Amino acid sequence: MMKTNLYLIPGLAADARMYSPQINVFSSAIALNHLSFQKGETLSDYAQKFIPFIDQTQPFVLVGSSMGGMVAIELTRFIKPQKLILLASIKSRKEFPLLIRSMRYLKLHRFISGNTIKTFTRKVAQQLKNSNDKEITNLLIDMVMCTDAKFIEHAMEAIVHWQPPTTLPENTYHIHGSNDRLFPVHRIKNAIVVKGGTHVLNLPNSQEVNQLLLKIINS
Repeated sequence: MMKTNLYLIPGLAADARMYSPQINVFSSAIALNHLSFQKGETLSDYAQKFIPFIDQTQPFVLVGSSMGGMVAIELTRFIKPQKLILLASIKSRKEFPLLIRSMRYLKLHRFISGNTIKTFTRKVAQQLKNSNDKEITNLLIDMVMCTDAKFIEHAMEAIVHWQPPTTLPENTYHIHGSNDRLFPVHRIKNAIVVKGGTHVLNLPNSQEVNQLLLKIINS
């Protein structure tokens, strides 16, 4: 029996380290790091760069967090995973908060540099220093600081203008946190909701998320 590989795509200001709780549990999990994102590229253009890193001779599942979920959706235009699993992501423009949807027309994001986004994100993470898991907080801060500012700018432009496919694969699953402030759960349709989960729910809520992943993979 052939094993099923689990390819994990990180969010915008993150890298493969965000999937440590999944790598430690799933022996066939492969966490991918971000690749170069050139000015003017669409999410579809960017997603295709991952294809050479995915072994299509074996069954595989795609998992994507936040922007990584959007990339995973775009990948399904070109390759056929057994299942598509979204974590703290969105499936349509209607699931975007109003601010991000309006950026497409108002171009507000073009007045915000990648370094500004990095600084803001770092300060938000630093406010979590008093949380019970400082290791997670420190990881989030380090991933943000290791993200290239230009990558953030080019990716943000692509996200703001993203046009998701009108039809998703039948075997699409969506796991979302009830306390996700970036993509509020009340806008999300047909998701498995993790109570108390935030935008990085696979880290602090790793046990529940891993159980859900296992159930989906084996279904």
